[in-house]
Amino acid sequence: MIEFRIWIDIAKGIGIILVVIGHTIGSQRVNDIIYTFHMPLFFILSGYLLKDIYSIQDFKRNLINKSKRLLIPLLCYMLLIVLPMEINWLREGETT
Repeated sequence: MIEFRIWIDIAKGIGIILVVIGHTIGSQRVNDIIYTFHMPLFFILSGYLLKDIYSIQDFKRNLINKSKRLLIPLLCYMLLIVLPMEINWLREGETT
């Protein structure tokens, strides 16, 4: 059973809120303060939650599984959303 750690969810929530604030508030000072630690926060949490991999077979299996989970949706998004937008942008660029 996975042990529930509420502090991880709280830290992730705070990090997400800081990302939103950093992207919406125009103050350079606020952005400088937020950007000094919000990305390291996500890296620290990711490292804390990373499973131990003891063999090269486990590493390969984990890499394949993560690639399927992350790259397939990304490729679908790129083909369905980004590619038509880029084609439209190229067409508009040629006519003007």
